[in-house]
Amino acid sequence: MSEAIDRRARKKALTRSLIRETAQRLFAEHGFEAVTIADIASAADVAVQTVFNHFPTKEDLFFDGHTPWVEGAAEAVRSRTPGTGPLDALHAHLVDRVAGHVRHLADPEGRTFDATLEASPALRARERELHHEATARLGDALYEVWTTEGGAPAVPEDVR
Repeated sequence: MSEAIDRRARKKALTRSLIRETAQRLFAEHGFEAVTIADIASAADVAVQTVFNHFPTKEDLFFDGHTPWVEGAAEAVRSRTPGTGPLDALHAHLVDRVAGHVRHLADPEGRTFDATLEASPALRARERELHHEATARLGDALYEVWTTEGGAPAVPEDVR
């Protein structure tokens, strides 16, 4: 029975990957708005419902695999090494994310992804939602840390 489950899981993962790769190619070639779920399904040789079984929206399909940053800052605060302050952990995480984004932009695929994103009002709106979610998660993480570890650091006078 386990072999059948493993085979099914592998097939599902391969189908998901095929759909994502096909969609990314079509988005890069034609623009996000010009590509429909039916176009993606046809090009991937799957049913439209199969696409929706893996990805609830076209925006989710576009961003799939590109949003670890949504939880990243909050996770950096929560999983920091003992003795590291939450803001120091956050700072290190953000420096690493910026360096990662620079590497992303140095790659032709990364530049294509960003160009597709910038050309689409729908994708920019979804990205704003993701930023809001990331900010809320970070706020929750900092609140948890500061309420269990003695409060937020004082804000310097020159920052107020």
